[in-house]
Amino acid sequence: MSALRMRIAALGILALAGTAHAQEAYNPSWYALPSVTTLDSDKDWKSDDMKVGGGLAFGGPLSQAFDLQIGGYGNRTTNPNSYRQNILGADVLWLFSRSSFRPFVLAGGGIEDDKLGSETGTYSKNAAYLNGGAGFQWFWGEQFFLQADARYIYGFTNKDKWGENLDSSGNIMYRVGLGWVFSPPPKPAAPVTVARAEAPKPTAPAPVAPKPSAEKVTLAADALFDFDKAVLREDGKAKLAEFAAATKQLSTLEVITAVGYTDRLGKDAYNQTLSEQRAAAVKNFLVEQGIDPNRVATEGKGKANPIAPCTGLGAESNRNKVLVECLQTNRRVEVEVIGTRMPQ
Repeated sequence: MSALRMRIAALGILALAGTAHAQEAYNPSWYALPSVTTLDSDKDWKSDDMKVGGGLAFGGPLSQAFDLQIGGYGNRTTNPNSYRQNILGADVLWLFSRSSFRPFVLAGGGIEDDKLGSETGTYSKNAAYLNGGAGFQWFWGEQFFLQADARYIYGFTNKDKWGENLDSSGNIMYRVGLGWVFSPPPKPAAPVTVARAEAPKPTAPAPVAPKPSAEKVTLAADALFDFDKAVLREDGKAKLAEFAAATKQLSTLEVITAVGYTDRLGKDAYNQTLSEQRAAAVKNFLVEQGIDPNRVATEGKGKANPIAPCTGLGAESNRNKVLVECLQTNRRVEVEVIGTRMPQ
């Protein structure tokens, strides 16, 4: 293998390995969530018949595991008293998956407005509340999803206003909503197919043109990036820029193919998406350095094709240092460069 091609492949692998984690596997867009709701009110309100209510929330991801939702809801119940509760607040959702089916638990708080109508008159009062609950999101396509959840709303009501029985309030709200994502997630770059035309047969002896050659090198991702991190360090950016400069010195560049792999720790869908977005991020950086985007192909294979089995080393956890170290060779990137360089 020529020194130039070895250097190109090695630098490309280092760049892909770190940038792979830089793009997290979640849709970074906000969404709207109009909902239909109903309320099972605290028995001390003496209002038992649930009616249909509604509300609107806006949400977005905070990280791979957490979403923030901010919204307001109105509900009422009747018989024998007439009771209405309006709430305005924010919730943090802890999602257990970023696949099409996403179960979660939630916690949050805000302000509630309680209004009670009884035989003795009509009363209203504001109070702070905390709530917690659980539910799920179910995505179909890239921009629409169904969300259903239930939550317990603990209101810090004033006993001087409502009486001893309502020195606090415990209502249960049920919600079903249809969500719309403002922007779909970016699609991974499509593989590039390079057409090769046959050269005409020479009528006379001619110098033999150099043929394109393919070189592939594998390098451990941990050599350049912190474990389970997504940000390329500054020295990694410098090496990736050097890789781009060396690639442009080739007389003919046909294609660069970058394939990312992860270890088996974590969810399959997370690892697959992460490896795809790693490769896409590397391509974007190379294009910024002047590489033709039509000459860079990417692919992510998640935890496929492991090199080291690492069995019998304890729990499957990213806190198991022995297992993480053993799986280091599986966290890798393979880069293949096809091109020619004129003889010196």
